[in-house]
Amino acid sequence: MWNKNISETDLAYIAGIVDGEGSIYASWRYKNKSYSNHTKMTVGFACNMTDRNVIDFIASKFAIKVYPVKGTKRKAYRISILGSKRLKLFLTPLLPYLICKKHVAELALKVIETFNERGRREVSSENIQKRQKYWQILRYSNHFDPGRKTHIYPNEHILN
Repeated sequence: MWNKNISETDLAYIAGIVDGEGSIYASWRYKNKSYSNHTKMTVGFACNMTDRNVIDFIASKFAIKVYPVKGTKRKAYRISILGSKRLKLFLTPLLPYLICKKHVAELALKVIETFNERGRREVSSENIQKRQKYWQILRYSNHFDPGRKTHIYPNEHILN
């Protein structure tokens, strides 16, 4: 998926964009109410920017498709990664360079570890509980707390 010849400088630059502009997120839903263990949790990454050159740079390094963003006053472009394997390949080399979203990326990688290789139909209750815990943390990871004038990030002790 990604160019293994990416320089450390480029990885650090991309990590800065991920920290400042990107969103690492999770979605959780029950596929069918008649199957309590048939749940679907996905993790992903998205980044919207008006500077096409920056988006194209990241897309070229990780073989990501660029999409135009509709419904905005200015022309904007989006890259997104869905799927645990692709997200793991994206986040793993960036992890040492992330600052603000390092804990969120680590948490997303922990979620990916709970995915069953054969699919998500046979999810153990232990993994469902882990996913629910991680999802609760991830869903607030990109929220801004106006009272503290800072973003809410998960604490390191919560991840263990």
